[in-house]
Amino acid sequence: MSREGYKMTELGEIPQEWNICRVFDIRDKSDKYSFTGGPFGSNLKSCDYTEDGIRVIQLQNIGDGYFSDQYKIYTSQRKADELLSCNIYPGEIILAKMADPVARACIIPNNENRYLMCSDGIRLKIDNNECDNRYIMYSINSEYFRRSAIANSTGSTRLRIGLNELKNLQLIIPPLKEQQKIADILSTVDQQIEQTDALIEKTKELKKGLMQRLLTKGIGHIEFRDTELGRIPKGWEVVPLGKVCTVRSEKYTPSQDEDRQYVALEHIEQETGRLLGIGKSSETSSLKAIFKEGDVLFGKLRPYLKKYYLADFEGVCATEILPIMVNDKCLSKFLFYIVQQEKFINFTVQGSFGTKMPRTSWGEIKEYLIALPSIQEQKDITDVLYMVDTNLEQYQEKKKNLLLVKSGLMDKLLTGRVRVKI
Repeated sequence: MSREGYKMTELGEIPQEWNICRVFDIRDKSDKYSFTGGPFGSNLKSCDYTEDGIRVIQLQNIGDGYFSDQYKIYTSQRKADELLSCNIYPGEIILAKMADPVARACIIPNNENRYLMCSDGIRLKIDNNECDNRYIMYSINSEYFRRSAIANSTGSTRLRIGLNELKNLQLIIPPLKEQQKIADILSTVDQQIEQTDALIEKTKELKKGLMQRLLTKGIGHIEFRDTELGRIPKGWEVVPLGKVCTVRSEKYTPSQDEDRQYVALEHIEQETGRLLGIGKSSETSSLKAIFKEGDVLFGKLRPYLKKYYLADFEGVCATEILPIMVNDKCLSKFLFYIVQQEKFINFTVQGSFGTKMPRTSWGEIKEYLIALPSIQEQKDITDVLYMVDTNLEQYQEKKKNLLLVKSGLMDKLLTGRVRVKI
């Protein structure tokens, strides 16, 4: 039995004056291409790409509620005209047929007058007299809609949903003014997330520049000398990495009778140096490497993924991770910043072996040349970089909390569990 003012539907209990509609029902019926997919792969090939012209929207551009502007390819105006039914315009919604996640959606920005969709894009031009495009975009990215999209998808390794399946999925539709108010609230949170993202990117660039300077020029030096690494402060040494650290050799065979904290590659977040979680050694069976507090863990498998972590506890790790321990000539934190440098990552990538699953080795890494200051100056340098890292973590934590707020609001507002005042 429903609460007063509510009714029971196939999507659960919703307000009495709200409706359930198929995606196909909210399209702009005056435009015959208002709900359509991208071109067949044979109709848009790599040879059709140009340096400028009409921008092609790729899967990478379709974010979960945001448009990613990083990936840019173009085709000629002639090709875009030839595929007119697959054109999409600013303010319209584009959905992704392919995960991850499947059926995610964003709004097309007004950076260009028009765009051409990739083969796995779906254009949705809504009836603006009935729906707010921001509200519909948020609804498509909601938890209830995504569950339906996943249930109607195919594929084992990567989910995919077809146009016919997607058009019959259902959305919860309140009156237009209520849609607009809900979208305004969620857009306000999105703006805060975007501002926090900008601070994160700015801080990352600051850290990158500081690392490049501090790890080669130090702090306050006026006298320099020429070396194979370029000009470095007088008093600094040029040494191979193997002179100041080595890989810990102790191994561990997991048993059901003992549990140790276990770190695998999937536990390390790319490029941040943060742990996403910790496993248990008793849940694994293969040989593991032992690491101690203060060791730098570096992922040797596909090193371009930039997986590194400065251990603040003792445990075991997958053998695809190198537990690197320093000697008395180098601080752990100093080494940790060394392995984060783009120059170091490129060195490990170039020295990798294997095509499908390239991996580097300690034999290769230990030959990497570094500029080595005194222990005291290493501390001074890492103190500066640590302050930047602290700021970065605060911004990342703020973004995490904002995303939680947004998720909670979407769950309540898009289902009518909490009503907004009009």
